[in-house]
Amino acid sequence: MRASPMNKSRIPRQNSLEVIKMSSKELLYIEDALGHAEFLSKQCQDAVNTLTDPQLKTQAQQLVDKNRQIFGRFYALV
Repeated sequence: MRASPMNKSRIPRQNSLEVIKMSSKELLYIEDALGHAEFLSKQCQDAVNTLTDPQLKTQAQQLVDKNRQIFGRFYALV
């Protein structure tokens, strides 16, 4: 079986986790995405704190939770 180009950049670790090498440009993209996710989460949290309508407040809280999940996924890449 031939190794794909993506497999060539992976280095197996002793504890069976894989390390994926990323270019500096890829890391900058992830850093940018982390910044956007963090900003959106803060904006939504501000909305949760100021809204009085229960339905809007619930929607804003769901956006906060979703943006935290997105941030966590991007953060897990690095």
